[in-house]
Amino acid sequence: MVKGLAVAAIGLGLLVAGCGGAPSTGPPRGKATPQPSSSPASGTLSVKAAAAAYLADVAPTNVAITAFQTASSSWTTSTTDAQAEATAQPLISALSTLETKLETTDWPASAQADVKTMTTDVAALNASLETLSTLNFLDEGTWLQGYTTAAGALGVAVGEVRHDLGLPPGS
Repeated sequence: MVKGLAVAAIGLGLLVAGCGGAPSTGPPRGKATPQPSSSPASGTLSVKAAAAAYLADVAPTNVAITAFQTASSSWTTSTTDAQAEATAQPLISALSTLETKLETTDWPASAQADVKTMTTDVAALNASLETLSTLNFLDEGTWLQGYTTAAGALGVAVGEVRHDLGLPPGS
């Protein structure tokens, strides 16, 4: 299989840049300041606590993305499907774990819709990676387009969630 797929790893750079960082000191431009929505009775996290949980949740995924980008950048036409799948496996695992954490955290109301979108986008990107081992020469362009689209959508969702949680935009 031809491995022009290293280019696809560039789309994940948006996720890496969009996941780190400390809470901002002021509201993001153009949007209202998120208000804490902690309610001890409901168990919903405050915006500040949710931001900290988010950063902790995405940290292992960031490590896996960086490793995937590094490894996939060396793919050549002789890279086998099995090698591509093995390279992607730690990222697939990290994305699956992140998806579960996003689904099971009691996010503040102000972030719930965007976290749900991000969860859907994480699943779509993961589904794309899970098909790496089945690609053939004719599928590669279609796969790359789908993967790039999924990575781009996830990057947008990450930005929205970061905003909702009072985190600065990714750099």
